[in-house]
Amino acid sequence: MTPGVVRAQSARSEEINLTTPGVMNYFFDALLPFLKVFYDDYFDPVATNVTYAKEQSITELIAIPLLALYETITSVVSSTNQFTLLKTTISAMISFKEVTVPDDLLTKFEQDAFKMNPDLRSDSRREYDEDFFEEEDLNNSLNCFVVNYQTSYEGRNTVHEQINEPYDTEYCEDGGDEDLPRGKEFQEFLKLFQSGDGVNERHAVKLIDHLYISFHSPEYRSVSSTERVALDTVNVKCLQLLRAILHNKVVLRAAMDMSGGSEAAIQRFDTMIEDIQMAINRNGTTEKIVPMLSHPSDDVVRETLALVALLLYNAQKDVQRSFVDYCLSTREEQFFRDMETRLTRSSIALRERRALKSQFQAKQEKEKKLAETVRAKATAGKTVGKTLAKAADARNEFEMQELMRKEQEEEEPAKPAEDAIGVAKDDGYIELVLRILGGLCNGQQRTLQDYLREQPDNIKSVNLVALTVDYLHLYKDDVNEENMELVIQIIQTLVEFTAGNTDNQLCVFDAQLIEAINSIMRTNWKNTAMLVSVMAPVIDLLRNLVELSVPATKSLAQLVGETIHYQSLYACLEEVYENRASSDEMVNEVGYRITHFLMRLNDFATKKRKWVGMPDFMALQNPSKVKWEVAWRHYRKATLSVEVVHAGALQRVYFEAEFQDDLRDEVKEQLKWNINRDSAANKLHDFLVWSEDIREDMEYQAQISANRFTSFFVKNSWLWAKLMLILSLIINIFMLATWEAPFHLYDTLPMTPTYYNLVIYILGGVHLFFSICVTLGFFIANLKNFTIPVPINAIVYKFTNHSFNGTGDIEKHNELGIIGLASLYHLALVGLSAASIPLKGYFFCFHLLHIVVNNDILMRVLQSVLRPGRQLLEVAILALVIIYIYAVISFAFLRIFFDRSEGLFCESLGECYATSIRFGLLATLGDVIPGHNYNIRTAGIRIIFDLTFFVIITTIGLNIVFGLIVDSFSALRDEKNSALEDMTSTCFMCSISSHEFDKYAEGFETHVKKDHNMWAYLFYFIYLHKREVNDMTATEFFVFHKLKSQDIDFFPANQALCLENVEVGNEEQLDQLKDMVARLVHRIEREEDEERRKKARDEQRQWEKRAKQQSGLGNGALSRRTSRQRASVVEVLEEEEEGNQDGSHID
Repeated sequence: MTPGVVRAQSARSEEINLTTPGVMNYFFDALLPFLKVFYDDYFDPVATNVTYAKEQSITELIAIPLLALYETITSVVSSTNQFTLLKTTISAMISFKEVTVPDDLLTKFEQDAFKMNPDLRSDSRREYDEDFFEEEDLNNSLNCFVVNYQTSYEGRNTVHEQINEPYDTEYCEDGGDEDLPRGKEFQEFLKLFQSGDGVNERHAVKLIDHLYISFHSPEYRSVSSTERVALDTVNVKCLQLLRAILHNKVVLRAAMDMSGGSEAAIQRFDTMIEDIQMAINRNGTTEKIVPMLSHPSDDVVRETLALVALLLYNAQKDVQRSFVDYCLSTREEQFFRDMETRLTRSSIALRERRALKSQFQAKQEKEKKLAETVRAKATAGKTVGKTLAKAADARNEFEMQELMRKEQEEEEPAKPAEDAIGVAKDDGYIELVLRILGGLCNGQQRTLQDYLREQPDNIKSVNLVALTVDYLHLYKDDVNEENMELVIQIIQTLVEFTAGNTDNQLCVFDAQLIEAINSIMRTNWKNTAMLVSVMAPVIDLLRNLVELSVPATKSLAQLVGETIHYQSLYACLEEVYENRASSDEMVNEVGYRITHFLMRLNDFATKKRKWVGMPDFMALQNPSKVKWEVAWRHYRKATLSVEVVHAGALQRVYFEAEFQDDLRDEVKEQLKWNINRDSAANKLHDFLVWSEDIREDMEYQAQISANRFTSFFVKNSWLWAKLMLILSLIINIFMLATWEAPFHLYDTLPMTPTYYNLVIYILGGVHLFFSICVTLGFFIANLKNFTIPVPINAIVYKFTNHSFNGTGDIEKHNELGIIGLASLYHLALVGLSAASIPLKGYFFCFHLLHIVVNNDILMRVLQSVLRPGRQLLEVAILALVIIYIYAVISFAFLRIFFDRSEGLFCESLGECYATSIRFGLLATLGDVIPGHNYNIRTAGIRIIFDLTFFVIITTIGLNIVFGLIVDSFSALRDEKNSALEDMTSTCFMCSISSHEFDKYAEGFETHVKKDHNMWAYLFYFIYLHKREVNDMTATEFFVFHKLKSQDIDFFPANQALCLENVEVGNEEQLDQLKDMVARLVHRIEREEDEERRKKARDEQRQWEKRAKQQSGLGNGALSRRTSRQRASVVEVLEEEEEGNQDGSHID
């Protein structure tokens, strides 16, 4: 310390000698701290007690010398803290308006205060610092060179640079917990442990065995610290190699997903990742790797956590089962203690930072109050107050940095200080810990969900579920950009804990989860992106709590409804609605999730209190109620609900259905009238098959809608069809008015006015355009439904290994033949329209047939002819054969009666056959063949010939044809009436009769539109197919797997929520039971009959096959045995038919 004397220009002109030994220490370590504490906490200038009356004058006597000392203190003091202490002490003393000091000293203090802390360094220290700063600049330059050189060697941290794939997304978290070595050298070395797109298990096992041996070997704890560090480094490299094999595929899959890769390619990568996970896990990885979480090296623990988290990626079932087996077989406790320790360690560190931050804020608030008091001092005016305030702020910043530095030195001396107090640090790699806990329960792994809450076989049970909620409470009041990712991870982990697990749901509620959620929802978000990122998992967590309608959770849902902060939900709903046009799909997704949560919560509301709805919302007196109402209606409009059976009870599920416009009307009509309604089970099974076909069609229609060109033709196909039909009618009327017969009888083209060609070319060109639009619309809309003939498909498959018709045993309901009637008809529309233009419109009459399309009555008339097409063809062949027989007879005996002048040709058998066909089908041959020159012999032949032809061909044959057509039309009519009766008298989903709803509920129409809407179930299946499996709720996950297995147990058979509390009389229950038993018995009998028929047919085929192979039997014996066998089969079939007729009354 530099000696010297400072003269204080005070009223008494006394000298203070600071060079005296001990004076400086006494002055700065005792006197000034005492004065600061006294004037901060105890001094009261307006005290009325006589004992303290002189304190004001004494204060002025002390303050004046200190102000004088402040002018020259820099020549004595070299410590910034001492200078700051003197400045704050003077500020505390002169802050009272009762204390007066000379203006010149106060002004001088004001000017020096602007300079804040002056440079107090000595000359030698200043010179040393300058040299140090030069060295520091040089060191920074070297560090920059090292970083640049490392980047040039390793390559940029992108997928393209590291694994040579065409994506510029980030390869790994640079400097984070999941960082990996980069560069071609590492990737080349990694290939030694890979086999194609998979893992080389033989080499991977060596890495795993090394890790196990190195950690469990007794020699590990006896090696020197240097050898242990080297061994830990090798362990880290082994863990990084195992993780990099998976990491490369995961980041590539994520990059492909972000860039809009095909669904098939993404599924291929999912399969590839799953195969690698299973290959690594097959070698006892769980038993060997999990214990390393207790490793003394933090680096090894970090890499172990990262590897386990990646093995659990995408809810890998084999890894989860291995962990279950490991825990149950070994009664593992260390893993749970490690998880508890890391959560506790992070909680303690966070609380310490929060306490330090609170102390600093309290001190800062005190300094601000002091500056405000000084600002009010009349002597110095407002300028001094501002000056002192700035000085206080600068001091506060300095002290904040000092506090941080001390904190880092005490807790983690090796790590650099954070930039601010209270910033979330990943103590104990807590994000990886939470990812592992969530990954263990991902996919609703119920066993692990329960085991993480309670370990009944262990000596000490650790409730990790409740600990996670407690950890969330630490952040509930301070969610910001720095800790937002960690908060999201905490909530996502809780979502996995509670998905479908009622015990965990009750556990998190008892841990005051709703209080934490309410605090998080009240956060003032900086932007919508932050709100959406946090609120998405928050709403998922809340939906888990109210998802199931079981006794254990009904009371929980009511408690959630009573404690949730609705105004925050409404405010969030308004904000996402205002930003619904954002490119981020999650914005609207959050809006739907909030709406569905509120609607589900309202299902549990009692009559005394409705939590959701406009009346209650109006009572909240929310100033933005109009916006809330608009947002609610917007998301409610595209929301549908279904009822499914899950967890032994009927559940109502709400979901988003924005894709309703992609369902074509013609497809709806096909499903409605053509679904199998033989029984309730058959109806639901067929509905599942139809739903899969319709889902594929709707996905294809969505692709069409996204393309302007295809959408132009498909979306307006009804318009093109109407315009084409109207124009066809106009052209044909014009033809009727203008066509005249040509001069020559053999001319085909009519005589027309001079203007006719111009008009027909204009109208025909427009007609051709409309025909092309109709045809293109048909082919584009049905492109996915076309099939080609089986032989052609076999050839295509042989050369391309791809089946145009697809694979699978289930026949699609909406298939169309590429050369079928509909395809040929639409091609004819264009061809005949084009041919009609140069031919004066001859073929425009054909287009009038388009009136049949989309006309139900006319289509049924046409179907009545086409449906028995095979039978009609067989009858026609039989008629032609019989007519041929009569033609042969005519050629042999009646050729003389055929008169060529009458058009009766019979000079050859062919001419005779043609004549017989023509006149035999138009009338009868007996009427057209002349009967002159008869004799008694000829008359007899003619009588037999004419009568038999009339009876067989004209009467029986034609009546058979008419009967087939009439029967077909009657069957179609009966099917329609039966379907209509089923739709109007029975619920499609629950098979409960309509009078039950009319009697006990709000009516049948309301039920089928609101509760059990068939189209809502169809949209729900499509919604599930679009959802990521890991993002599904418990009910969605349950129904999704039922759909994959074609299981109908989730349908509400004979159940409906609207009839849940209805007490039906004993007689009605008995009648319903009788009907159900009768239907069941009839169904069993029909299945048994069908099985017997099938068995008889199989026996017949096997016998015939054996008979053909027997060479010793003669033709006669074989024929007799065949006849007897066939007779026995016929008898069996007749008995079956009689049994069916006897049991038909059951229907």
